[in-house]
Amino acid sequence: MFTELNNYDWAESFGYAGESGACEYALPEQPMFVEGVVSLAPITREDVEEIKHISLGENDERSWLIVGQVKDGRWFYLEAGCDYTGWDCQASGRCFVTESYEDLIRWAIGKSERERLGIELSELTNNNSVV
Repeated sequence: MFTELNNYDWAESFGYAGESGACEYALPEQPMFVEGVVSLAPITREDVEEIKHISLGENDERSWLIVGQVKDGRWFYLEAGCDYTGWDCQASGRCFVTESYEDLIRWAIGKSERERLGIELSELTNNNSVV
């Protein structure tokens, strides 16, 4: 496990977003049977092979954000947050997966989150239909 992820907040973030159930497929036109295209299996901190972008959150202010690749080759975007009381009362999270980094950046991550993570869409070849 990456040392950056080896703490309470990331454990809870992955617990609410990555381990709690199936991930969501990030592309807008989802095939009828997405599992055949890319696995929607839950993601744990131990599954992370590469961290491409990461931003720490703060209770009741901003979510914990991470973009990376897991050992099975999927790219993922995970965001999770909690209120001022911590992770047990008002906490939530979600995880998106795609086959490519470019698709993940284009379809899974909103503009303000991309800005926070320092991601420029201009580095991608086609900037059409961006969220």
